[in-house]
This record gives sequence, structure tokens and C-alpha cells, in this order.
Amino acid sequence: MYNEDRRLLPWTWAQRLGLGAVIAASLVFCPAAWGQQIDPEVRADFLADPLTAEPRDPLLPVLPIQRPLSPLEKRALGEALDGVNQQAIAAYEAGEVDEAFELWMRELQLRRTISRLAELEAMERVAAYVWAANRAEEAQLITFRLQQIEADLQTAGPIALEDLYTLGQVYRTLREQTAAVAVYENIAARQAELGDRDAQIDAVEQVAQLYLDGFYHSQAAAAYQRLLRLSDDIATVEQRNRYLEQLIYSHEEAQQFESAIAAQGLLLDLYQRQGVNDSLPLLALSIARNYLALNRPDLAKPYYESAYANAQILIQHDNASETLLDLASIYRELKDFEQTLELYSILVEVGRQSDDLYTMMNAFDQIGQIYRDLDQSEFAKLAFERGLTIAQRLSHQETYFEAQLRSLDAPETLPETPGLGQPWRSGRNTENP
Repeated sequence: MYNEDRRLLPWTWAQRLGLGAVIAASLVFCPAAWGQQIDPEVRADFLADPLTAEPRDPLLPVLPIQRPLSPLEKRALGEALDGVNQQAIAAYEAGEVDEAFELWMRELQLRRTISRLAELEAMERVAAYVWAANRAEEAQLITFRLQQIEADLQTAGPIALEDLYTLGQVYRTLREQTAAVAVYENIAARQAELGDRDAQIDAVEQVAQLYLDGFYHSQAAAAYQRLLRLSDDIATVEQRNRYLEQLIYSHEEAQQFESAIAAQGLLLDLYQRQGVNDSLPLLALSIARNYLALNRPDLAKPYYESAYANAQILIQHDNASETLLDLASIYRELKDFEQTLELYSILVEVGRQSDDLYTMMNAFDQIGQIYRDLDQSEFAKLAFERGLTIAQRLSHQETYFEAQLRSLDAPETLPETPGLGQPWRSGRNTENP
């Protein structure tokens, strides 16, 4: 039977393991830190069977012979450990973090004497605190125990799906992405064998998200490609859109621009069939930028034009401005200054339409710089003056524009502008910038 004093005694798992400070307070936690070497004795003691370990935990009943706990003894122990958990939560919330984790690690050791499910459920709960508090050593110990449980389960045959889901969740909470991916891939394969495609898709979604969380973008792209194939005839429109958007993002982050463009083509077709016109300008702009990343401005140009035209129709001034800025940069690199100036002039008008003074000011700045580079100081002065007027209204960058104007040597006569025609003007009212 249990000791007469069944209160939660001041017994810590650290005392049993002979641990000092679990982790320095200055440690910056990251998943890589969990791979640091841990004292083999600490590991062995934590993984030991509490029913045979010495000294014996006071919460365990004193038995005349070595045997598993009876159902009544397990129930009593479970209730006592619920109290340990509540003590740990109170300590954690009071800022006594070391004490809280001593209690939780003790709880985890003892839960395994009740049942595997009880231990795994407790691990899932405690793992969230471990991650939130950056507890590297506890994370390693729980991971070692998880690996031990997984190995034991495998020796008895295929692991039950219920156990697999719990293992996967705990690994994921601990940011053990490689182990979590392996578990969810196992789940996906098992659900495929059972013919449960919805559950298989859910498991592959977990795999895709784990790869994204770990910045494994190529692998994430492959997972989203699998999801598109798996869900081809059952996915909702929203689900297919989401898979395509994540596939595009993954390809772009992996700098797989050709693959990203192919996926964007599918998404563009989907948007057009759905009549989702609001998303067309930004998608066209993204396609254009991916073509530009492939050094194909010729293929990017029609998508830029489409992005701008649709943005104007839909009154999406931000997307229109982004498109014009990209196009202007392209033409400027090509030294097509006439086209560049025309685009910045249009950008001024877009800023005027949306009352975006910052866009107008920056466009005037670019126009002034181009004319200065062309040694057309009078036109540069006109642009910088317009920029200064707006800067004064914004109380922003006045000093910059004043410096630009001082740097210009104003000629006595207006120079001819080779290939640019009449002096540049922007806006219907020249008195209003």
C-alpha cells in the first residue's frame, strides 16, 4: 500500500538523477541545441523503469515483491500525478520554472507505470511547455524516451494508428521534424492501405507543413504536388487553391522558378474559371517576376502589362504601382530612358489617383535622377522641385530634395533632349504637383 503521508513530497526528478542546473538561463534555444550531448548517466536514469529504480519514488506503493501495479494502484497513482501536474503548472505560472520542470519530469517517469497511453498523453502536454520555455535538456530526454517507445512498439508489429498520431504530435511539438515526418509518412501509408483517402491527405498535409516549418522548400513542394494528385477529384476549390499557393511559394523559395510558373499557370486558370478577378493582378505580377528571375524579360513583359491593366480596372493602386516600378527598372537597365520616363510619369498619375503622396514623391525623385544622368539639368530641376513640394507637405525628405537641387547647375537656356522630344511634364495642373 502507499505510504501514510501521500502528500506531494519534496522529491525531485533532478535529485534522483543527480542533476545540477538543467540548463543555463542564457542558453538561446533552437532545435539544433537539442542535439547537444547529454550525460549518458542522466539519460539512462531517466529511461529506467521507476518500479525497479533506486531510490524508489515516494508516490509509488511499497510492494513486498516486484510486480506491476494493480488497477487500483494505477488509479491512485494517476490521481496523485494529476496533483503533481497542477503543482507544476502553478510553479511555472509563478515563474519557478526549474521547480516546474522537476515536477513534470518526475510525473513523466511515473506515468509510464500506468500505461503507454497515459505516458504519451502526458508527454504531449509537457512537450508544449518544454518548447515554450526553451528547455533543451528536457527536450532531449523526452525525445530519447519517445524513440524508446517507438522502438518497443515496432518490435510488437505495426504500431497502432492511435499511437502513431500521438508520437507524431509530440515529435512535432518538440520540433523534431525528421522524426515527425517519418511518423506522418507512416500514417499516410497506413491510411492508404486502409483506403481512407481523407486521412491519407491529412497526413501528407502534416508532412508538407513540417517541411515548410523546417525550410525544406524542395521537399515541401514535392509534398504539395502529392496533395494535388491525391485530392484531384475530391478537393474543394478552396483546398486546391491553397495547395497551389503553397506549391508556388515552396518552388519560389527553392528558386525553382520554372516549376513555380507552371503551378502559377494552373492557379491562373483556376482563378479565371472561378471569376476571382481580384487576385489576377498580383498573380500576373508574380509570374512576371519569376520570368524576370529566369532572365526572360521578353516573357515577363506581357504579364506585367496584364497585371497593370487589371490593377487599373480593379482600382488596385498598390499593385499598379508595383508593376510600374518593376517595368521602369527593366527599361532603365536596358537604357530605354524614354520608356522609363513614361512609366514613372504614369506612376505619378497612379499616385495622384490614389492620393499616395509617397509614390508621387519617389517617382519624381527617379525622374529627376534620370534627367540628371542624361545631363538634362533643367528637366531634373523641375522633377526635384515637384518632389520637394510633396516632401514639404509630408514633412519628409525635404533635406534630400534640397540637396539634389543644389547639386544641379542650372543652364541659362533649356537644352535639347536627344530622343526625348518636348520637356517632360506630369499632371494636368502644373501648379499642383
